[in-house]
Amino acid sequence: MPLEIGRTWTYDVMAVGSGYCSPGAHDAKVLGQSQKDGRNAFEVSSFCSAVGSAFETVNGDQVDVDYQGAWNHYLDVPVQQGHQWTYFNATYTWEAVPTITVPAGTFTGCWKAHQNVTYSAYAIFCRGVGMVESYSQDLAGSGWDAKLAAKNF
Repeated sequence: MPLEIGRTWTYDVMAVGSGYCSPGAHDAKVLGQSQKDGRNAFEVSSFCSAVGSAFETVNGDQVDVDYQGAWNHYLDVPVQQGHQWTYFNATYTWEAVPTITVPAGTFTGCWKAHQNVTYSAYAIFCRGVGMVESYSQDLAGSGWDAKLAAKNF
């Protein structure tokens, strides 16, 4: 996650089922940097207005998110095939993604954080770029499909 104040990722968002996020082009942006619960953190807005913004820290490949005063591993290390971790009430597993093409281009050497649930949910991250795709469809069939369309760095 290459976080720096002012960086913006633009996603093409499609509703899945009745949706959760508004369809269309939406930005995720690094809004600022400040102390949050004992850490120097970046405030990052989501491409999904229903989510709002979150405070994040990056330490190598590990990304932590602050939630109600506690830091949680959003992306865990080591980034290797089959590594599992817990984020809130679900476990995730890293899966290698050799090549992915999204509207912003083709990227190689990426990793999918697959949520281990009975529905489909994952996000794909590429080093030096950040998240290039996010997909979620809950048990009711609602969710989003967001693909990176542009970035400003």
